[in-house]
Amino acid sequence: MSCTSYLQLSVTQQGDELKLTWSGSRFSFSPYCVNAKRVRDASLEVRTVLDSITSEYKSSPSPDYRGFLKALARAGEKLNAALFFAESGSAERIKNLIPTLSPRTPLNIFTDGFVQVPWSFVFGGDVRELPDPRGALDDFRGFWTEMFKIRIRFNQMQSMPCDKPISKRSIRALYALHDQHFNSARRQLKSDINIDKKLAKVLELPVGETTDWEDCREKWGEIIDNDSILYIFGHSDGERLFLNEVPASTRSDKYTLDTNDFVVLFQKGKTTRSNTLCFINGCRSADGSLGDGFLSVTSGVGFHGFIGAEAEVSNTFATQYAAEFLYGILEEGLSVEDIFEQLRVQHFPLSLLYSCFADPGFQVAE
Repeated sequence: MSCTSYLQLSVTQQGDELKLTWSGSRFSFSPYCVNAKRVRDASLEVRTVLDSITSEYKSSPSPDYRGFLKALARAGEKLNAALFFAESGSAERIKNLIPTLSPRTPLNIFTDGFVQVPWSFVFGGDVRELPDPRGALDDFRGFWTEMFKIRIRFNQMQSMPCDKPISKRSIRALYALHDQHFNSARRQLKSDINIDKKLAKVLELPVGETTDWEDCREKWGEIIDNDSILYIFGHSDGERLFLNEVPASTRSDKYTLDTNDFVVLFQKGKTTRSNTLCFINGCRSADGSLGDGFLSVTSGVGFHGFIGAEAEVSNTFATQYAAEFLYGILEEGLSVEDIFEQLRVQHFPLSLLYSCFADPGFQVAE
């Protein structure tokens, strides 16, 4: 029987090390430190395999993740070792405790963002004992994505947790969209009437769509003090977000946003009482220097975090996933927790690439 109903992990930088502090509903362990470079290198190895999987799903007429599963488990095994390689007995105790927990135990991770870890793909099993994959969620036994309900928050989160639903009447929505990519994806999705209707419905909310950052700045200024949904669908190189396909030599501030721009554009005033949920569909939006900007802003006053991807997914899938996620929040009254779990099953396996950096209790009601 599990000895805890939830786990909590705090991760902070200490020089060249990461300090990990584990606790649960009825226990806490002494902190221990691990080498930050080892964790970063292992995280990169996991994401390299994830990139191979997403490339398979973008280029193959019959994509299948199963051929990459063992490589992903090996990389996840190294990440697991990097997170628990410490002289402290706490590391060994929590490592031994994890396999005894009930499936899908809530794991709340608080991080300072110094090292962006793909937590879902930490592998705590034995690669040698991996069964032949069957193409189902059960294939991911041993990975943290199946062992836990993982929710990641920034240590400096300044907004209070959502303890009651937000009125839909107060909600505004701003969609910053890469024009070519979004319209191409929408044409591909037209054949699915249900998805097309959901997408059209969520786009109806004011203040609506924008396809360049200058217009986005104006529209955001109109709703910065409102409860809101901020959805960004752009191309990212890990350091910048683009809303247009323009040559590097002619890129302008109109279509290009770097980390500092993101912070300046979207941060709210310290006295705001508004509530905003952010969804960012960009290449590796949960990784890279832009990830630091996302974490900094969406952990600030007035925000309740963001949903992001660990690897690049196709424009079509990204648009479909976001349409269903936002529809679940805005039209069905589902919490972030509810819709995230629902889509995790419904859109397996690519749904596993999305991570929740948001308050799971965020909810909109009539």
